[in-house]
Amino acid sequence: MENRGNSAKGPEDQASPPTVRPPASGTRRLWVLVAAGVLVCSAITVLMIAGPSWWPGAEPQGAPNGRRKEPPQAGGTPLEPSAPPPGQSASQPQPPGAPATTTEALKEEAFGTIRQLMQDYPGDTGAMGLMANVHMRLGETAEAATWWQKCIELNPQQANAYHGLAMVAEAKGDREKALELWRKAQEVDPNLRGVYGAVAEVLLDMGQPQEAAAALEKEVRLSPSRGKYHFLLGLAYFQQSEHEKAAQCYQKAIAIEPQSSQPYYGLASACARLGQADKAREYMDKFKTLRDQEEQARNKVKRGADERLLVLLILSETHVEAGNFYASRLRPKEAEAHWQRAAVLEPRNRPCRRALAGLYRRSGRLPEALELYEQLRQIDPGNAATHHLDTGIVLVGLQRLEAAEEAFRKALELAPTAPRVHHSLVRLLLLRNQKLPEAQALAQKLVALEPTAPNYSLLAEACRRNGDLDGAREALRRALDAGPGNVKTKGGPKDPQH
Repeated sequence: MENRGNSAKGPEDQASPPTVRPPASGTRRLWVLVAAGVLVCSAITVLMIAGPSWWPGAEPQGAPNGRRKEPPQAGGTPLEPSAPPPGQSASQPQPPGAPATTTEALKEEAFGTIRQLMQDYPGDTGAMGLMANVHMRLGETAEAATWWQKCIELNPQQANAYHGLAMVAEAKGDREKALELWRKAQEVDPNLRGVYGAVAEVLLDMGQPQEAAAALEKEVRLSPSRGKYHFLLGLAYFQQSEHEKAAQCYQKAIAIEPQSSQPYYGLASACARLGQADKAREYMDKFKTLRDQEEQARNKVKRGADERLLVLLILSETHVEAGNFYASRLRPKEAEAHWQRAAVLEPRNRPCRRALAGLYRRSGRLPEALELYEQLRQIDPGNAATHHLDTGIVLVGLQRLEAAEEAFRKALELAPTAPRVHHSLVRLLLLRNQKLPEAQALAQKLVALEPTAPNYSLLAEACRRNGDLDGAREALRRALDAGPGNVKTKGGPKDPQH
C-alpha cells in the first residue's frame, strides 16, 4: 500500500565549526584572501547555528513526503501557528496505547481522526483529501470519489484530487478515464509524486514499455527512494531488450528494498540475457528464498485476522498523515501525538519515526531522536547510510564525539559518494583537531563531489590546519568565486535518500 502523504523532517545542528584563524605568515594577498575566507566561514557558522537545516545532512523542513504544503487557512500565516476556528476545539488524538480489538473500532478511530481535522479546519481541502484516502484504502471507492470531487469543486487546482479520481477509474477498469485524469494531475502539478509511476503501471499492462519507461524516468527523479519505481523502470527496459539498463535499475531497487523478491527475479533474468549465468543462478536462488518468506507471511495473515491487520495498517498511516497535516500548520504538539500513535499501532512504521526524530531534533530532545534513529537502522536497512548520518549529527549535539565519528564512518562506508557525509565527517575531525591529513583528503574529495562556497571554505580550513598555505589560499579563492548562493554542483552521485 502506498502512503501518499508527506513526512515532516528537519534535523538539528548542535555543534558549530571550529574557529578559523589566519596563518602566522604569508603575503599580503594571502592575508586578504584569508580575511575574506573568515567572513565566508563566519557567515556559514552563523547560518548553521541559527537554524537546524544548516548542519550538513539536515533534512528540509516543511510539508512531509514531498507533497506541497496546503496554504494556511484564515487566521494563520506561514510564520505563526494556525489556531482552530472560533468555537472549535483543538484536536485531541487518542494517547498511545494498545490498539482497539475490533475491526470496526479501528475504522471508527481512522474516520474520527480525519473528522477532527475537518472540525479544526472547516473547508480545508487537505483534510478532505485525507478522508478520501481512508475510504480508498478501505476499498470504498464511491465515497473516496465523492470527497475528491468536493476538493476539486473548492479548488480546481488540486492535483492530488485528480490523482485520486484516476485511481478510482483505474480500479473500475476504465483505463482511458484514468489516464485522462492522471494527465490532468500532471498538468496541474508536473512534480506530483506517484502520478508518473501510476501511469507507467497502466502502460506496462497495455504493452507500451517505451512510453512506460519515459514516465518512470520522471518518477524515479521525483521519488528516488521508492524501490518499486526502480523495479518497474527495470521491467520497462527489459521488455525493450535493454538488459544492461534493466539490471542497473533492479540493483537500485534491491539496494533500497533488499527484502523484496521481485527485483531479484528481474535481475536474474537480465543477467541470464547478458550471459552472466553464475550471477543469474545466484539471484534466482535469492528470489526463491525471499518469495517463500513472502508466501509464508501471506499465509500467516490469511490464517489470522487479515482484515483487522489491514485496517490496523490503514489506521497507522492515517495518524501519520494527520501528524503531517498539523505539522504543516505549525501545531507540533498535535503532530507529535499522532505520530506517536502511529508508532504504537505499527512497530515497523518508518514515516512516523522519521517525522518524530526530526521534531525531536528541532526541539532539542536529542536522546529521544537518537533512540528513534536506532530503531530506523533496524527496520529500514535500505536507508542505513542516512540513518547513520543522522545518528552522528545527534551524537555531535550530545557531545559524544567519538561515537559520532564512528557513525559518520559507517555512513561513509555505505555511501562513499555522498557529499553530506563527507562534509559532516570533515567538520567533526576539525572540531576534534584530530586526523587532520585525512580531513584535508576528505575535504578535497568533497569539493570534487560538490564545489560550493561552504565546501571550499571547509577545505581551506583543513589546508590551514595542515600547514598547506598555498592550498588554503586556492580554496579560499574558489570559495569567493563560488560566492554565497552561487552553488556550482556537479551532476554526480547524490546523497543517501530518506
